[in-house]
Amino acid sequence: EIGVRLVGSEMCIRDRFIVLTVYANRVFETKILYKRVFCMDIDKKTVISAGCEIRSPWNVHMGNCIIAGNCIIDGRSGIIIEDNVVLGMNVHIWTQEHDVNSPSFAVTPEHRGEVVIGERAWVCSDSTILPGVKIGEGAVIAAKALVCKNCEPYGIYGGVPAKKISDRTRNLTYVLSGKPHWHFN
Repeated sequence: EIGVRLVGSEMCIRDRFIVLTVYANRVFETKILYKRVFCMDIDKKTVISAGCEIRSPWNVHMGNCIIAGNCIIDGRSGIIIEDNVVLGMNVHIWTQEHDVNSPSFAVTPEHRGEVVIGERAWVCSDSTILPGVKIGEGAVIAAKALVCKNCEPYGIYGGVPAKKISDRTRNLTYVLSGKPHWHFN
């Protein structure tokens, strides 16, 4: 493992991918680092809070969204986060996982996949999203949920594993402002 400190951040090279952790809440410098140094496709209004870890940021697309503190975004197999998405504190999004039955504990093709989070979805704090999951437009993932299957648009999901518990209104009009403080226009 090789570690380097950058503008309020830390970069480590581990096993052929880069992990970037942001410690300071310096939105402007952080976005320059993600966009210019790591070629991450990130909207100009996206806010990424302190303590977030983004693995393989060049495989991550973020529309206009809010990423709260201490999230882990594993971009190794690709992540698309569309506009007006909110991720709460400590959300973990995984695009690869080990095969527990592999003699070498390998990441096999059936244990990896792109994660897509649709427009105006809300993933609440301490939730985990596993590889290959698609979260539909306007869906809500309740706090501490484990999402291992696709979620329908405008569904509300909770539990371990996450199951649909209700429907969300389809009459959503909010637009995130891009400000690092609470964030709706």
